Amino acid sequence: MLQLRIPSALATVAFVGGCSGPAPAPPVEQSVTITEVVGAITMPSVTPDVTLEAPTEVTALASLGAMTVVGTVDGAFVADDELSAVENFSDGGPASIASVALAARRSSSVLVVADNGWFHTSASSAQLIWSPASDAFMDLDIVDVSSLGAGADEKIWFAAEQGLHLLQAGALSRWAVVGEEAAASAVMATADRVFAAFGGTLYEITTSDKSVTRVLHDFGAIVDVAPGLDGVVFVASDQGLFRRDDATSYTHFTLADGAARTAVTATAFDPQQGLYALTADGVLLAGADSPAGVVELAASAVSVDDFGRVWLAQDGALSGFDLGTPLSFDSDIKPILDGACMSCHAEPGSNAAPPIDFTDYATAVSYVDDILQRVSNGTMPPPGEGEISAQQLELIVRWQSSGMSP
Repeated sequence: MLQLRIPSALATVAFVGGCSGPAPAPPVEQSVTITEVVGAITMPSVTPDVTLEAPTEVTALASLGAMTVVGTVDGAFVADDELSAVENFSDGGPASIASVALAARRSSSVLVVADNGWFHTSASSAQLIWSPASDAFMDLDIVDVSSLGAGADEKIWFAAEQGLHLLQAGALSRWAVVGEEAAASAVMATADRVFAAFGGTLYEITTSDKSVTRVLHDFGAIVDVAPGLDGVVFVASDQGLFRRDDATSYTHFTLADGAARTAVTATAFDPQQGLYALTADGVLLAGADSPAGVVELAASAVSVDDFGRVWLAQDGALSGFDLGTPLSFDSDIKPILDGACMSCHAEPGSNAAPPIDFTDYATAVSYVDDILQRVSNGTMPPPGEGEISAQQLELIVRWQSSGMSP
């Protein structure tokens, strides 16, 4: 498992628009068309499949595999069919975790940001491991995290009151947008760009050339930027839910009747089902079509594990709803690998690629780490020879973390 380690001499650099040479250029302004969809969402009453009680108020949820990390004001727990305390393994770190402010999924672990430092889940047990990077981040008031890639190729983006930051290859940098003085409120990273929110303003940052585009629309108080199915991006705010259909057009779901607006307070993405979003009325699912209500429950936090169970927190109560389905190789993964890999790796292999039958379950299991690494760093598939989308990559990641069912 990769732990976050950074050098003792921390470099914080204003990157966006250029970190050296000519003065940084201001963001390019992008006008957009907003299509408004008015209407309240009906929330059905659903009985939870699992109900657990946390000892204190739940402050954060994040899932990996069948495990959901439950952050509270007094530490962290793990939920599956029961709630278990998490052991704190701190080699040279604090004796306790203290109050948890944030929990976020990485490729192979869950990151926990707490009053006493940063911690990571262990791959082998219900254990949190203190990160030596903690001291360098204690002055950052972090509100959102987006992790992209794995191992040495991992990039972790942070939205904080002190701005937008990136941790990559052991170095921390601050990405400052020219003319923007508000605190960063949300961040989401994709393979080629970063979506960063500062209050009600949304920016798109192209990471290859560090160019910045400001979306010319007031989204309200943005609380999250999150992926949806088929490559769309959602912006959640106190004005409802906005779906980015392309660079110049958005659909605004007001989630209320008339001139009213229903705020979205948190989201969780399932690459099979879509984006779950919390409102004061309950939980909705933004899938391939317009958002639809799924659970009538006013929750404060949401997470979905890799078996399709949606976890909701309400004060100290935890409710688990089996709304999705577990991933399987035959139904979900084999079609991806067949379409993206076999044009080169079929017998005989083309493009100098060795013949490998990635449509065979045992073969795919043995190569899954290599597949994830090479797709994440962009070396596979080669240009013009198939494509694995971000959503498909997330399906492979979650299939692996859920036990790789045939």
